[in-house]
Amino acid sequence: MTMPVGVDTTQHPFFETDVEAFLGQETRITTQPLRPLHWAQVIGGVLVLAGLVAEIAGWWGVSSTTETYRQLSFFISGGIGGASLMGLGATVFLSYEHREDRRALGRLDERMQALEHELRAETDGLGAGR
Repeated sequence: MTMPVGVDTTQHPFFETDVEAFLGQETRITTQPLRPLHWAQVIGGVLVLAGLVAEIAGWWGVSSTTETYRQLSFFISGGIGGASLMGLGATVFLSYEHREDRRALGRLDERMQALEHELRAETDGLGAGR
């Protein structure tokens, strides 16, 4: 098997073992096990589901009568209330997702700063050897 162009196997951490075996492996798709849900995900999902149920109940109530004054109460409680519940649920769920994204970006930033620091120290050491 030939090596790809530009691959230096002497300094690369993935190639500390058998290069031929590493390059010859097929790519596998791995799945992660399901992790437990965070409380914000559960609350957000429940609120969206409750809003959907309220919307359906409001529609059912409006469609069952022809009197406008009765339809108005179903519209307000089911329609507006259900939409509010769904909006609140989506907000709770998305705020959790945003918080997790910010944490991941923070960890990535820390790793990048550590790599930059190590690279700067390595290049400073190379310049001092001249």
